[in-house]
Amino acid sequence: IDARVPFALNESDCRRHFAGLGEYCQQFDPALPVTTALLGDSHAAHFFPGLGARLQASGEGVVHLGQTGCPPLLGIERLNQAGDNSCARVNRAVIDAVLADRSITDVWLSFRGVMAVTGSEAENLPPADLFRTIGGNETNAAAIGPALRQTIGVLPSGKKKVGLILQVPELGFRVDQCTGRPFSLAHRPARSPCVVPRAQVMARQSAYRSLIAAVQGESPLALYDPLSALCDDVSCYAVADGHMLYFDDNHLGIYGSSWALRGF
Repeated sequence: IDARVPFALNESDCRRHFAGLGEYCQQFDPALPVTTALLGDSHAAHFFPGLGARLQASGEGVVHLGQTGCPPLLGIERLNQAGDNSCARVNRAVIDAVLADRSITDVWLSFRGVMAVTGSEAENLPPADLFRTIGGNETNAAAIGPALRQTIGVLPSGKKKVGLILQVPELGFRVDQCTGRPFSLAHRPARSPCVVPRAQVMARQSAYRSLIAAVQGESPLALYDPLSALCDDVSCYAVADGHMLYFDDNHLGIYGSSWALRGF
């Protein structure tokens, strides 16, 4: 199983520049100037090693800022949560800090958008109201769409280019089903090949992708789709080049982070 992405890499270096913003504050290489901000929850964090390595090769640095469970968007709140876990304060503080930092020219957003839009953590689970417009009654997709538009509208005012890294496929099974047990003939991998049908992934992501496409049609928003690296026309893979790509059923590991961004 791929190594979990460390969530406190160079945290002290990051905190010196971005104090009090939220749970995540990671700077990939403190010796390099930070030109890129990666904003979002753990579904942004798992792209951090791959994005950091790509930028490092060209002499640029990246910082990851955000809060667990929070899409990095203005104007929304997470329901049934208190303090920073309700997202509103952290999101505002992060956006304001990025706007104020003239060295940051590129901003990439990423979050577990399928769950935020549908309200369902998995394909077989019923939906619930997870996010709401601050001061309004709109929830989930009806809240996420306007919040994304608002965030995209604000960032270019600070001379920032804005992009969105789309969500990776959710596997829907335990990743140890791909590995079996070492040195055991009796316990071989339960899944071979270790894949999820692409049609299933696209069905699960349909409402999310439709919302993103509508927003992109109105806004200066760049997109990177990791499915181009993780899937072929038939299947999306949990294993590639002899390596596991995931460390659980919906997060990439360190190797998977670079693999997913190889077309970035």
